[in-house]
Amino acid sequence: MPKFTSAIIVGFSLVASLGALPLSAQTPPEQPGNLYVLALRAAAEVQAKSYRYQGDRDYYDLVVEKDKTTQEIPEQVGPFRVSVLDSYGLRDRFRKQGKFPVLEILPAQIKGPLLSVSIQTCWFSYREPRLFRHARFEFAVEGGAVVEFRYDCERRQFVVNGVNLWGV
Repeated sequence: MPKFTSAIIVGFSLVASLGALPLSAQTPPEQPGNLYVLALRAAAEVQAKSYRYQGDRDYYDLVVEKDKTTQEIPEQVGPFRVSVLDSYGLRDRFRKQGKFPVLEILPAQIKGPLLSVSIQTCWFSYREPRLFRHARFEFAVEGGAVVEFRYDCERRQFVVNGVNLWGV
């Protein structure tokens, strides 16, 4: 039997055997917080440390674009102040201060034994509607971070495996 076919059979039998367990045995242990919050904190800590001497940007005051993955993020994550804003909140902030950086947290992805969360840093701007032109929300990607998690069986939770910064 080819290796690929036997791997599928082993994987299927593992899934089938997990399905036979009682529901309480399948429920993972309580995580110490939301993985997106852990990813945000890990990425913000590395960015604040790496970019502390570049420009006058406050890396401890974060703006996060609101969506399904970010609506549960608290206003304080470690030493970081966090504002989770929808499109109208972004527009209102732009009207007060002009362009500003916004973090966009992308859905988690499985990469082999690791779980990764990508966080993009975008500069936000807004164009008011005019005759024959709609309002425009503009996001210019500057860079970001990829936070990788691995599952620690002894601690029974996901732990940060590494943070990789990238830029445009």
